[in-house]
Formats: sequence, C-alpha cells, structure tokens
Amino acid sequence: MITPGLAKPFLNLIQESERDETLFGVSLPEKIKASKTIEKQGLQIKKTVPPPRSNPIAPSTSVARQPFQGNWTGPPRYSTNRGGRGGHRKFPTPSRRPATTPLTATPTPPDTYPGCSGALRCAFSRRGVPPTALNLMIGSLSYKTLQQYGVCYMLWWKFCHDNDYNVFDTSVSHVVSFLTELFESGASYGTLNSHRSALSLFLGNNLGSDDCIKRLMKGIFRIRPSLPKYSNLRPSSTDHLLITVKRPHRGATAQSISRWIKQTLCASGIDVAVFGAHSARHAATSAARAAGLSVDVIRKTAGWTASSQTFAKFYNRPLILESNFAKTVCLPSKNNDSE
Repeated sequence: MITPGLAKPFLNLIQESERDETLFGVSLPEKIKASKTIEKQGLQIKKTVPPPRSNPIAPSTSVARQPFQGNWTGPPRYSTNRGGRGGHRKFPTPSRRPATTPLTATPTPPDTYPGCSGALRCAFSRRGVPPTALNLMIGSLSYKTLQQYGVCYMLWWKFCHDNDYNVFDTSVSHVVSFLTELFESGASYGTLNSHRSALSLFLGNNLGSDDCIKRLMKGIFRIRPSLPKYSNLRPSSTDHLLITVKRPHRGATAQSISRWIKQTLCASGIDVAVFGAHSARHAATSAARAAGLSVDVIRKTAGWTASSQTFAKFYNRPLILESNFAKTVCLPSKNNDSE
C-alpha cells in the first residue's frame, strides 16, 4: 500500500535492498545519499561536455578572424589578406543580380475585345508609353476615327483568336492574311485601306508603308476599284449638266428643262401665260449686260459665235423696273434731306 505512492527512482532503490528487522533495511539512508551524489556528478559532466555537431568544422590556423560564414562548409568566401593603410581589411562587394522585370509589367492581350480605346491603350503601353500619357495619345483621335478603327480592331481580335495568333504580333504575313480574308468576303478597297491605317496605328513599326502591304493594296485597287461617290445618282455614261430627278437619272431634255423653268417662274409670282421659259434667257442676258458684263462673255456663255448679232437684235432689252415710280413718290428725296 506504500509503494504505489513512491517516486520511481526511490522505488527502484528499495526493491534492491534486503529486508531485516526494519521494513526497507538498516542501510537505506546510506543508499539514498549515494544515489543523490551520483545524480549530481552526472549533471555536472553533462554541462561541461558540448553537444556533438553533425558537420564539425576544422579550427582555422590563421590568426585573422574569419568573417561570418553561416552554415557554409567550403573555403572562405572573402579573402583574408590585409590591405591598405592601417591594416584595414577590404572585403569585395558582393555582386547583385540585376533586377528582373516581372512578367506582369507587360500587359497581356485580353481574351475578349476591350473596345477601341482599351485596345489602343494596351498597344501604346507595350511600346513604353507611360500611363500618364495614354489619355493624351487617345485624345489625338476624333470620335469618328475611333468608331471607324473600332470595327477593324474587333475583326482583328476575332481573326487572331480563331487562328491562335497574338493580337500584338507585328508579323506582316498575318496582316496580309487578314486583309486577304476580308477581300474575299467582299470588302471594298476603301474599307481595306481604312483597316490598313488602323492596324498601322495599333501595331506600329511603319506597317502601312511595308512593301508587301503596299503591293497587296495596289492589287486590290486594280481588281476591285473604288466606285465614284455619286455613281448611284449620275450614270458614268452621261455627261449632261442637268439630269432627271427620277430614276434612272438620264440626261434632261429641252422639254423637261422648260417645264422646270416655268414652275420656278410660277412659284416666283410671274404670269407664265405671258412669260415662258425662253423669257428667262432674255432677262438673264439683259441683266448680265446691265451689270457691266462684256458682250463677248455673254455670247460665249450663251453659245453664240463671236460675230453673232442675235444678242444685240433680240436679247439686249431694257429691263422694266416697275418699282421706280413707287420709290420716287414714297421715299424722301435727297434735296429734302439736305434742307
């Protein structure tokens, strides 16, 4: 009943002692004192002996103190030779690795089309334009130009995505393939020329002036030339000055022109029962002569020869100013004003 409550070292000690008239023997106090003495000596020996090292380092025979090497087990990194005045030791400056630019510094092309302004921002950033100048670069383009170039960039994004190309790749062969694909789909020369200008701004490197691109655009112009601006209004087969209003916009005949003149005279309040279309010819030439225009110019404009007397006989008529009487009566005269 006593032994379970005893300490383990004391329990081992009393188990080896012989029993006599006492419970644990007469020599128990001496054994306890000897056990404590042995324990103290073991602790002192443990403090004096250093713990063993896994990688022992041989002691240096040099008098100079070595710089801290850390866990380095090889030869010393720095020279131990003394140099300079006063015996100061010079340690070489450790070389530093050049700072590497992180991969995130260069903008990567987004998978989806970011819009015309966003695409140009990415392109300008890749060329080294600082972020503070991007707004100024975009501001150099008008709103209409951004709309026009945006169509090209959207098609270029789709073309590169379908063919697994980089949208910022300046390869001329990729641009030639892109323009050729648009030409085969029915794009006109003007549209392709606009796309060339847009890609030249986006990709840089004077892409628009490349020999292959220029040769391609020249071939497109020969095969599919641009149409005249007013081809849907004026046929290229006619050179008439006046054409009809209704389709197919043929050259106007003399009867049509006469009818138009009478309609204009009627709208101006002139009695078309007295004056006809030919009266405008009389009035126009007479008014030009009264304004000081020479007879030679009038003859040339009207289609008369230089020796023709038609204007002098039939067209040079005095213009009747019916308002002269009313102006003389109603308006104050200069003599009255001076008085």
